Amino acid sequence: LKTDTVVDGDNIFLKDIVSLPSDMLPQDGIGNILIGSSPLPGKSRSIGIDYIKLKLKQANKEDISIRGEEGEKGEKVVVIRSSQRLDVNKVVETARDYIVSIYNKKNTKITPYSVPDEVILPEGEITLEVDSNYSIPKLNKRLFIPIIVKINGKQTKIMRIGFEVQEFQRVVVAAADIKTKQIITTKDLRVEERDTCYLRQTPLANIEEAVGKRASAFIKQGSILTIPLAECLPCISEGDQVTIINRIGNLTITTPGISCKDGMIGERIGVKNSDSKKMLNGVVCEGKKILID
Repeated sequence: LKTDTVVDGDNIFLKDIVSLPSDMLPQDGIGNILIGSSPLPGKSRSIGIDYIKLKLKQANKEDISIRGEEGEKGEKVVVIRSSQRLDVNKVVETARDYIVSIYNKKNTKITPYSVPDEVILPEGEITLEVDSNYSIPKLNKRLFIPIIVKINGKQTKIMRIGFEVQEFQRVVVAAADIKTKQIITTKDLRVEERDTCYLRQTPLANIEEAVGKRASAFIKQGSILTIPLAECLPCISEGDQVTIINRIGNLTITTPGISCKDGMIGERIGVKNSDSKKMLNGVVCEGKKILID
């Protein structure tokens, strides 16, 4: 019985832990008797001679005599699993190249933020590839790319590398607070290069796209203006005097009314009949008219 030994595979065989006599031929299969599982890469485990004799008995080879090396206390062997350190930078490069190949956008900054400090692997040839079952989502602020690590062609580990993605472009930004329904002017805006990856709506790229429109919501100073935040002025404003049109067959009835909310042409809004005080709903038409349908 050896005092210590190094193994490469997942299993420990008799030939790994004992010195077989020269007259014991390989084809006899004695050396290939399974003793147990190997420790994790870089780790070790001790196997006592009594455990080895038990394994021989289970293999119907109890006639084989095993003895420890002379002077060795406890008659045991220390089995060490061979190992290698993975170059984590290569894993990061594989994941980054995948992101770039999918997005292929200029002015995009990709920064790894979740990377393991150290990875210990079994000995062998390392290959890295992105998990084929992974489907990269639409450009996101943070991504986790699964990388399959193979040793000699066999999958050994899956690593998930986290990246922060930033996409910079020139956008329109509020130079001061803009109140809800405030008419937007040139002095309210400026253009800056900003990260837009987190935006769910399309940002405005030119100041002219916003000037003359009004804010649909409060816009804080420094915020990026998106298309929904700069809306066209309504054809009818809340409180405007309007003409209510009600068609019954070939008969058209018109009455005065007051709009209950802002409305664009084709939009349905509430209106109050000025004569009957009755609340109605209709579609905004040109000329501050509301058609009851």
